[in-house]
Amino acid sequence: MGRGERRRLARDRRVGLAVSLLAVVVTASALTRAARHDAPQTQVGLATPERSPSHPPTTAVRAGPARVQGLPALALPEQNNGQQSAATTAPPTTIGPVRVQPAGATSGWPGLLHQVSAYDVGENDFARAAGLGVTLPLLNHDTLSTSYRDMIRRSGLHYIDMAVWRLIQKYIPASCQTTVRPCSLSEQQRAELLANVKAHVTAVAADATIAAFYILDDYPGNIRGLLASVHDVIAQSPAINGAIRPTVCALTAALDYRDATGTWHRSRTAFHTALLNYSPAGCDGVSIYSYAPQDAAPINVDWSMTQLLPDVQHALTGAGWKASAPFIGTPMAFSAPSHRTFGPNASQLREQIKAFCAAGASAIMPFAWDSSYKGPEPVLGNNAELQKGFTAGVSDCQSRWSQVSNP
Repeated sequence: MGRGERRRLARDRRVGLAVSLLAVVVTASALTRAARHDAPQTQVGLATPERSPSHPPTTAVRAGPARVQGLPALALPEQNNGQQSAATTAPPTTIGPVRVQPAGATSGWPGLLHQVSAYDVGENDFARAAGLGVTLPLLNHDTLSTSYRDMIRRSGLHYIDMAVWRLIQKYIPASCQTTVRPCSLSEQQRAELLANVKAHVTAVAADATIAAFYILDDYPGNIRGLLASVHDVIAQSPAINGAIRPTVCALTAALDYRDATGTWHRSRTAFHTALLNYSPAGCDGVSIYSYAPQDAAPINVDWSMTQLLPDVQHALTGAGWKASAPFIGTPMAFSAPSHRTFGPNASQLREQIKAFCAAGASAIMPFAWDSSYKGPEPVLGNNAELQKGFTAGVSDCQSRWSQVSNP
């Protein structure tokens, strides 16, 4: 899971990944140089950025969903929080409040309950992906062929539509990515964007195969206020079968790892920056994507997310998230050795998927089924090892989900 540096070039039908690094470097000077526009402006983010003083801005890279942007927006390890351990020592457990919701205890949004998604499932791979257990792929309605839409409809499956996120992307200035200050759009731009969102959700209102709208990927800038407005437009759109479809926001949270000295690196900087865009008013559900940082050997990565997930859920709760809201786990199902980013083997991927569901994930959405940086790289759609870990992890989740009553 970087979408800020355009982790995968928004491709019209070819969902490829642009090879560039998303810079989310915010320095004190950057905070005083917020981008300004000559036209009348509307603040679409926070009036006052809420940020923990212990989490200064940092550079993040990420290879994310539909990920139209950059490469693995994994916060590059620059802090270890003072925690050290021998290379053979297991990750220390979390000190402080730990929120673990009942597995898959999502209420109010049955379309996101106990589902298995995947990024970038092409038309020719749809049947194969479904055969491996994918029930809810992430797709762009506006780039789907008529035959693909018909195929999805006949299969009885559904998908998450990322077209709204693609619309939002077009209006956010690149300068907003390098600051936590609220991103500004002119009144005209904001009105135009919301009109386009309304036109899209109205046009697809009768499409019962769309289960949710994907409205945020990576960190495009502080647009929390704008996302709430987009959510309002969607909530006011025609219902399908009496239900309004939820919005999904994806946030990065880099995996913890230890270096050659045995020191654990637990950077939460990129996550806290991404969290600026979360609010219950904008995001009905969240997808947490967690990848290994560049140059981290898979054997030294905490795939169980022992401390990461409790930290993430605790921070989300502080931002207003409820355990009953959709919580989607996005594990690392890719490897990009040409970019010094190394993914899991089968057992490590299974471990990560299992950890997400143990923490209460109501759905799993690995990145990625397909992608293209510069030539072929191992991904879920082409790698037997990743497929083995994926199916085993999904089986673990289904065992947990079977013990939870549907809402």
